Amino acid sequence: MIPAVSIVARSGTGKTTFLEKLIPVLTGRGYRLGVVKHAHHTIDIDQPGKDSFRLREAGADVVIINAPNQMALIRKQKQELPLQEVLSYFRDVDLVLIEGYKGDDLPRIEIFRTGAGHPEPLFIQGSSPFALVTDGSYPKAPFSVFTMDNVQGVADLIEKEILRKK
Repeated sequence: MIPAVSIVARSGTGKTTFLEKLIPVLTGRGYRLGVVKHAHHTIDIDQPGKDSFRLREAGADVVIINAPNQMALIRKQKQELPLQEVLSYFRDVDLVLIEGYKGDDLPRIEIFRTGAGHPEPLFIQGSSPFALVTDGSYPKAPFSVFTMDNVQGVADLIEKEILRKK
């Protein structure tokens, strides 16, 4: 199974922004990455007028668009797939970074910004992450704590704790 790490936080804390900084650091070190973005609302990435949309509207349950530069799978589903099933779709990557899924049993890096309008980090009321990225101070935390701009340090920890265990 491909190693995976969830980047977790409450909404509006900066998960996507942090991933935008972490991804180029890890790819710059030669790793191939996959990403899962959890959506709490329904989505439709297919657009009216496109062939794939027309085929789906005609009744196809699964449409795959395969081109020289990208492949996309559009599949109807009655409910959200479990994360482990979503992860089974990944091939040819060294690591999957997951934005969200804070309730799943995967290694987690929590993002907590003191000015984001949330009173405390998630770990205070739940299970501990293996790292915290924050602008606050948690000197007695039983896990690694990084400043918001220490993306290199987080990448080092992912290499040491997740990628080296492959």
